[in-house]
Amino acid sequence: MNNLIFSQVEVGSRLAVLEFDITTTVVIAGALANRDYSQLHHDRGYAQEEAGHKDIFVNTQHQAAFFERYLYDWSGSLGRMGRMNFAMKNVVYAGERISIEGHVCETDIDAQGCAWAKLKLTLSVGSSVSTECEVKYALAIDENDNPWLRQGKDWKP
Repeated sequence: MNNLIFSQVEVGSRLAVLEFDITTTVVIAGALANRDYSQLHHDRGYAQEEAGHKDIFVNTQHQAAFFERYLYDWSGSLGRMGRMNFAMKNVVYAGERISIEGHVCETDIDAQGCAWAKLKLTLSVGSSVSTECEVKYALAIDENDNPWLRQGKDWKP
């Protein structure tokens, strides 16, 4: 996997679209992985009959993980999450196909010498945006830099 270098990133550039199916197994595995044992994420009968949903659905932490995976695919292993804020607007159910896409809104190098890209991402089901996300993401400034080595006063996301 190639690592993205800060100089390769341009404001306005679009990231490749990532699409995949949200199967029942994906929903349940994600909920179990982050210890969310709510029946809404594994018990179809409860989700439909008791809670009035169409099916079981992806939880909050799992959606965050989808965005992190998307950014890792874009940046390579040296990319490092600084901050993430997102708003879930619609539920993502088992049986749906999602797409994640994004674009670079801003780039900057801070006083500590850390290179940042600010991105806007969306997770959609069909033509409907389910989740909007804003990210501040650290990138290697050059081939000799590693944002993962920054800590203390040198890491100010």
